[in-house]
Amino acid sequence: MFKRLDEKDVIALRIPFESERQSPSSLGTIFLIVVPLNILLFMLIYFVLGKETVLPKQDLVFKFHLGITIFISIFSLLFSIPSIYMRWQKLQYLLSIIMSQIFFTFKFFILTLCVAGIGKGILVNEATLKK
Repeated sequence: MFKRLDEKDVIALRIPFESERQSPSSLGTIFLIVVPLNILLFMLIYFVLGKETVLPKQDLVFKFHLGITIFISIFSLLFSIPSIYMRWQKLQYLLSIIMSQIFFTFKFFILTLCVAGIGKGILVNEATLKK
């Protein structure tokens, strides 16, 4: 199947690279911007909303999420340094994909669970959240 692919079949994948939106230097700048936002959203989830929610195993989720946040933040800061991202451009691109998935999906999933676990005006406990 892949033997039949031609360059014109995947030309749309080259557009972000040619426009330099996903060049290594712009990804490095994006990493510097996203790290504080990542930490801010983490603090919002656990230190503001996390106190009022009744999520089951919240401490385990907190520790796992903290580990992921620290890991992604350290590697994001490392791959924002030009001498590092020029040497390992493929890893930088992989990190940008992982970081965007964690930032835009996992964090907002946990945020939604925390908001659902607060349950203002309705009866919410661990049993109803597990259903």
